[in-house]
Amino acid sequence: MSSSSVASRRAASFIRLQCDGTLTGSASARRAPSSLAASIAVEAAMEAARSLGARRALALPVSVPSHCSLMKEAARQLAGELEGVHLEMPLVPEVHNQNAGIAGSVDEIRERLQLQLHQPVRWVESVEFMHRRGITALLECGPGKVLTGLTRRIEKSLQAFAVFDGDSLDATETSLGEEPNAD
Repeated sequence: MSSSSVASRRAASFIRLQCDGTLTGSASARRAPSSLAASIAVEAAMEAARSLGARRALALPVSVPSHCSLMKEAARQLAGELEGVHLEMPLVPEVHNQNAGIAGSVDEIRERLQLQLHQPVRWVESVEFMHRRGITALLECGPGKVLTGLTRRIEKSLQAFAVFDGDSLDATETSLGEEPNAD
């Protein structure tokens, strides 16, 4: 294990301890093997991480404090809204980033959707889980390419594609050996 990875793990442990005590917020995501996003008193957390030897500590621009305890009330409201939504089990199993696993029922899907609002993202474990299940390519749908880059760092044998418009969809289909849709 590299010294930067050890330092990052020590910093993550410190941040988790502080989040349970004196700082407001919680660790919000293990985004890559040596990366932790924290929705806490940002400057204090970054200084603590640096003092423990972390290579980098940066404030991420986010619009809401997702994946931390600050979202518990929103998660409670979402749970209420999801009760009125008809859901069916997906044809393709969905890996939930909240527990790096697959829900076994519609009720569990509802639970996982609301829990992911206020619990840490387990992206590293999710990617590793998918790789162990034989997944060879991941598609990130929507604006941005963050998960695509993180996936490539977590498991280099996986193909990862960002699909955010028609051209990127065509390029992804071509890369995967499929004919782009003529529509």
